[in-house]
Amino acid sequence: MMLAGSAAYSALDGSSIPPLTHAVATTDTPCDGLLGAKWRDSEDTVTKQLATQDYTPETSKNGTTEFNSADTTTLAGEQVDNIKCDFCSLGLTRISVQYENNVADKKYVDQYNRLKGLLAKKYGAPDIDVKTFQSPYTEGDGKEDDAIFAGDADLHAQWNLKSSSGDSVHIKIQITQTWDVIVAYEDEDMMDTFNKEHDAANANEL
Repeated sequence: MMLAGSAAYSALDGSSIPPLTHAVATTDTPCDGLLGAKWRDSEDTVTKQLATQDYTPETSKNGTTEFNSADTTTLAGEQVDNIKCDFCSLGLTRISVQYENNVADKKYVDQYNRLKGLLAKKYGAPDIDVKTFQSPYTEGDGKEDDAIFAGDADLHAQWNLKSSSGDSVHIKIQITQTWDVIVAYEDEDMMDTFNKEHDAANANEL
């Protein structure tokens, strides 16, 4: 008989069962924004902050400002296409980073996995991690990118975190059908305000 605290338990057939490990890591790393832009910062403050890192405001409409990046701008080692910042009356609410999909080896799913791995290294395992493929595609068949383009695959993950001030923050990563990898940082405590104001602004255009 194995004593309590042993490294493994005995199975019914007498063999050993490896000890269970927790799949979800825990982290105390707060998420207070990105690139020095912090939750609740004004649009003017965020614009000045991103300008120091070669992001130029291109368009602004109904609380969303899109920043274009220089051709050489990278984030986490991958080239950035653009960044979108969403603002409500409380300030910065969401930052979405869209990466260039001109990956040299055309391995877009590999790019997604690299970025997801970097996020997991900082924030622990994601709370939601979806990777599904539909026939005729399967994971590991070498045709994952084709599956994405055909709409026969779903890859996305989400981390549920806290900011230093205690706000609930979500980080989401996904790869779109056109192979765009997008990482979004959201202060969930302000998203309701943003959505209401955004919907009202759009309705006023009708």
